[in-house]
Amino acid sequence: MSISKSELRKVTLAASIGTFLEYYDLLLSATAAGIVWPSLYFNPATKNPTVGLALSLSTVGIAFIVRPLGGLIFGQIGDKLGRKSTLIITLLLMFIGTFGLGVLPTYAQIGVISAFMIIILRIIQGIGFGGEWGGAVSWMVEFAKKANSSPTYWTSFLQGAVLFGISASTFGFAIVSALLDRASFLSWGWRLLFIVGAIIVVLGALMRYYTSESPLFLELKVKGELSKSPALETLKKYWVSIILLAIAWWYMTVTTVLIATPYSIQFASAIGVNTILGLSSQSFMNLVIGIGYVVGGLASIVLGVMTKSIRMTRLNVIVAVVCSVLVYLYFYMISLKEAYFVILSSAIFYGAVFYPFGGLASWFAESFPTKYRYTGTGLAYQIGGLLSGIVSTFVPPIILLYTKLPVSQLWIYYALTYTIICVVSALATIAYSRVYGKVEMPK
Repeated sequence: MSISKSELRKVTLAASIGTFLEYYDLLLSATAAGIVWPSLYFNPATKNPTVGLALSLSTVGIAFIVRPLGGLIFGQIGDKLGRKSTLIITLLLMFIGTFGLGVLPTYAQIGVISAFMIIILRIIQGIGFGGEWGGAVSWMVEFAKKANSSPTYWTSFLQGAVLFGISASTFGFAIVSALLDRASFLSWGWRLLFIVGAIIVVLGALMRYYTSESPLFLELKVKGELSKSPALETLKKYWVSIILLAIAWWYMTVTTVLIATPYSIQFASAIGVNTILGLSSQSFMNLVIGIGYVVGGLASIVLGVMTKSIRMTRLNVIVAVVCSVLVYLYFYMISLKEAYFVILSSAIFYGAVFYPFGGLASWFAESFPTKYRYTGTGLAYQIGGLLSGIVSTFVPPIILLYTKLPVSQLWIYYALTYTIICVVSALATIAYSRVYGKVEMPK
């Protein structure tokens, strides 16, 4: 069975668009948890704004916690029944969660059940999200390998789509909050972003429906070599690899939930940075972070398209160490309060952090054989996300309560936490290279 470049491009487009939408929808929810849901759902339910905000933000942690569960469930399905059909299911779960959140009545309309429904819908989102990336990556890598083409080249577009999805969600909130007054934004503006995202998810699922199943998976199926219990066997045989890979990319995933949002926005607002286009500090920083993630997405694609060979273990160690220092420059440039320095700091920092992200997909996927690839790749990725969810849930409150300092002076503690994670990621990468050898992916 030969694979044409046109078919490979079709699969790449279907996988990348779906992943783009999954990240767009998930980050919409994370942003709404901080600026919309407390006043509409949780504050009225608890009668206490502090408790309401804490409960609303906990929905972000809930989504992170269930992501590995989604990776395990859909890894089992995807390694037994196929990549394509499983990836359609993950998108449909995201549709249910995202559309449900977009049309959910407020506490004033249906009472405390509205707050419980947010938690349920976030769990649905998190499980669907957990099964997405590992399957999309496996699907693309297996097509590329069958076509004798570079997996790194093709999966770098999917990695770029991840960051563009995050950018789209931050841009969306920045634009809608800037165009509408506060009352209109809380009434229907934020819902529009969710409903549009949900509708486009359906189009992404249709695109996947009209593409082909992974040729390498079909070969194993014809030969009768598929595992009967891929999830269990993967955990037994590759648990060390999964844990080391999860920690190796921890510094990348924690960037989004520890440094970018919400602290960079809070920090910039607290010190009163100068903005452009008459934007509020919050809207401006959403725009700035969106720009940073666009640069990061482009950097990811550049790595896949232009690099002749990638020794991922070496590259990951170097970038992790560089970013452990670069985070201080990032906050320093924001502290200058000049809008263009803030934009430049975002482009430099997020571009550097996510440059190796372009090679992450093929690195993870080629660390596991075809019969265990969906499960192993997905679990390594989602456990890294879980670690970041734990940090984002517990570290900021600890910093705030321990230091009792104003938000504008907390940046050093966030930076130190990030530095520690960068070093741990570098050490995990070194350990992985010692155990499994150097990972080099030729073009």
